[in-house]
Amino acid sequence: MLYFPLNDFMKKEILEEVGMSKQTFYKHFEELIQEGIVSPTRKIAKATLYRVDREHPVVRKLEELVRETSLKVAEQEEAKIRKPVQAKIGSHKAVELAERIDRVREGTEAMPSVTKALIRSHEEEEG
Repeated sequence: MLYFPLNDFMKKEILEEVGMSKQTFYKHFEELIQEGIVSPTRKIAKATLYRVDREHPVVRKLEELVRETSLKVAEQEEAKIRKPVQAKIGSHKAVELAERIDRVREGTEAMPSVTKALIRSHEEEEG
Protein backbone atom coordinates (compact mmCIF):
# COMPACT_ATOMS: atom_id res chain seq x y z
CA MET A 1 0.00 0.00 0.00
CA LEU A 2 2.80 2.35 0.83
CA TYR A 3 4.29 1.53 -2.54
CA PHE A 4 1.13 2.45 -4.47
CA PRO A 5 0.35 5.98 -3.27
CA LEU A 6 -2.11 6.76 -6.06
CA ASN A 7 -4.18 3.62 -5.54
CA ASP A 8 -7.08 3.25 -3.20
CA PHE A 9 -8.00 0.02 -1.51
CA MET A 10 -10.92 -1.87 -0.02
CA LYS A 11 -10.82 -2.70 3.69
CA LYS A 12 -10.25 -6.35 2.78
CA GLU A 13 -7.08 -5.45 0.82
CA ILE A 14 -5.78 -3.30 3.65
CA LEU A 15 -6.50 -6.10 6.12
CA GLU A 16 -4.54 -8.59 4.00
CA GLU A 17 -1.63 -6.17 3.73
CA VAL A 18 -1.32 -5.42 7.45
CA GLY A 19 -1.62 -9.09 8.40
CA MET A 20 -3.63 -8.76 11.60
CA SER A 21 -6.81 -10.43 12.75
CA LYS A 22 -10.10 -9.17 11.35
CA GLN A 23 -11.35 -8.37 14.81
CA THR A 24 -8.35 -6.19 15.69
CA PHE A 25 -8.38 -4.51 12.30
CA TYR A 26 -12.05 -3.53 12.39
CA LYS A 27 -11.76 -2.48 16.03
CA HIS A 28 -9.09 0.11 15.17
CA PHE A 29 -9.90 1.05 11.57
CA GLU A 30 -12.14 3.96 12.56
CA GLU A 31 -9.27 5.38 14.62
CA LEU A 32 -7.10 5.40 11.49
CA ILE A 33 -9.79 7.39 9.69
CA GLN A 34 -10.21 9.81 12.63
CA GLU A 35 -6.43 10.37 12.79
CA GLY A 36 -6.33 11.08 9.06
CA ILE A 37 -3.97 8.18 8.33
CA VAL A 38 -6.56 6.57 6.06
CA SER A 39 -9.38 8.37 4.28
CA PRO A 40 -12.30 7.20 2.17
CA THR A 41 -11.92 8.12 -1.49
CA ARG A 42 -14.88 6.63 -3.38
CA LYS A 43 -17.53 3.94 -3.44
CA ILE A 44 -17.83 1.09 -5.89
CA ALA A 45 -21.19 -0.62 -5.43
CA LYS A 46 -21.34 -1.28 -1.70
CA ALA A 47 -17.59 -1.14 -1.12
CA THR A 48 -15.84 1.99 0.10
CA LEU A 49 -12.26 2.47 -1.04
CA TYR A 50 -9.60 4.12 1.10
CA ARG A 51 -6.24 5.76 0.54
CA VAL A 52 -3.28 6.01 2.91
CA ASP A 53 -2.11 9.59 3.51
CA ARG A 54 1.60 9.34 2.80
CA GLU A 55 2.19 12.83 4.16
CA HIS A 56 0.87 11.91 7.60
CA PRO A 57 3.73 11.86 10.19
CA VAL A 58 2.86 8.33 11.32
CA VAL A 59 2.95 7.03 7.75
CA ARG A 60 6.23 8.84 7.06
CA LYS A 61 7.77 7.26 10.17
CA LEU A 62 6.45 3.86 9.13
CA GLU A 63 7.98 4.26 5.66
CA GLU A 64 11.29 5.26 7.27
CA LEU A 65 11.24 2.18 9.52
CA VAL A 66 10.42 -0.07 6.58
CA ARG A 67 13.30 1.42 4.59
CA GLU A 68 15.77 1.08 7.49
CA THR A 69 14.69 -2.48 8.23
CA SER A 70 14.89 -3.45 4.58
CA LEU A 71 18.40 -2.02 4.37
CA LYS A 72 19.51 -3.92 7.50
CA VAL A 73 18.06 -7.16 6.19
CA ALA A 74 19.73 -6.60 2.81
CA GLU A 75 23.09 -5.92 4.52
CA GLN A 76 22.75 -9.07 6.64
CA GLU A 77 21.91 -11.17 3.60
CA GLU A 78 24.84 -9.68 1.70
CA ALA A 79 27.17 -10.53 4.59
CA LYS A 80 25.88 -14.13 4.62
CA ILE A 81 26.62 -14.45 0.91
CA ARG A 82 29.89 -12.50 0.95
CA LYS A 83 31.73 -14.75 3.47
CA PRO A 84 31.39 -18.01 1.53
CA VAL A 85 32.09 -16.22 -1.75
CA GLN A 86 35.23 -14.60 -0.34
CA ALA A 87 36.34 -17.94 1.10
CA LYS A 88 35.72 -19.59 -2.25
CA ILE A 89 37.62 -16.84 -4.07
CA GLY A 90 40.43 -17.04 -1.50
CA SER A 91 40.78 -20.80 -1.86
CA HIS A 92 40.59 -20.47 -5.64
CA LYS A 93 43.36 -17.88 -5.63
CA ALA A 94 45.50 -20.06 -3.35
CA VAL A 95 45.06 -23.02 -5.71
CA GLU A 96 45.81 -20.82 -8.71
CA LEU A 97 48.98 -19.48 -7.04
CA ALA A 98 50.16 -23.00 -6.17
CA GLU A 99 49.60 -24.07 -9.79
CA ARG A 100 51.63 -21.10 -11.04
CA ILE A 101 54.50 -21.91 -8.67
CA ASP A 102 54.46 -25.54 -9.82
CA ARG A 103 54.62 -24.42 -13.48
CA VAL A 104 57.59 -22.17 -12.73
CA ARG A 105 59.35 -24.97 -10.83
CA GLU A 106 58.76 -27.42 -13.69
CA GLY A 107 60.38 -25.02 -16.12
CA THR A 108 63.42 -24.32 -13.94
CA GLU A 109 64.23 -27.73 -12.42
CA ALA A 110 67.06 -28.31 -14.91
CA MET A 111 68.55 -24.90 -14.12
CA PRO A 112 71.09 -24.62 -11.29
CA SER A 113 70.21 -22.63 -8.22
CA VAL A 114 71.56 -19.08 -7.98
CA THR A 115 73.91 -20.13 -5.19
CA LYS A 116 75.34 -23.01 -7.22
CA ALA A 117 75.74 -20.74 -10.25
CA LEU A 118 77.69 -18.17 -8.18
CA ILE A 119 79.96 -20.82 -6.69
CA ARG A 120 80.65 -22.31 -10.11
CA SER A 121 81.35 -18.83 -11.50
CA HIS A 122 83.87 -18.11 -8.73
CA GLU A 123 85.47 -21.50 -9.19
CA GLU A 124 85.90 -20.86 -12.90
CA GLU A 125 87.45 -17.45 -12.23
CA GLU A 126 89.91 -18.87 -9.69
CA GLY A 127 90.71 -22.02 -11.61
